[in-house]
Amino acid sequence: MPRDIALRLEKAETFWTTARALQRRDPDSAISRAYYAVYHSCVALLLARVLQRETDESIRARNHREILTLTGREFGLQMDQMRVRRGYGSTFTESLWRIAAARSDADYGLDRNSELMARTEIQFARRVVTAVKEILSSIEP
Repeated sequence: MPRDIALRLEKAETFWTTARALQRRDPDSAISRAYYAVYHSCVALLLARVLQRETDESIRARNHREILTLTGREFGLQMDQMRVRRGYGSTFTESLWRIAAARSDADYGLDRNSELMARTEIQFARRVVTAVKEILSSIEP
């Protein structure tokens, strides 16, 4: 696995582990860390898809909205088939936008999020990280 992708996945795992540790005592920070676990997983997935055309620098130069949009467009159907989403009736792409909104509310909003909300986002993040690893293992030479 290319170093850039491996480092992104390592970072995703670290953020997910931190989110779990913070879930009860600081749900807002847990939601933020869960989002970044998803974000770095998405970047790793996009890097694998576009490795011949772009470098990690060009991926990093994109904003979060573009990363989520590209991931949803490129991998949404596959993730839906793998049932990677927040709950019944939602799609992977909708779930990406929901965790992004939850992270924004957690970081900038004044209301404190619940442990239940944090748990929902942490579970989604775990599904994303796991699915990305599975997809990457299937496309490695």
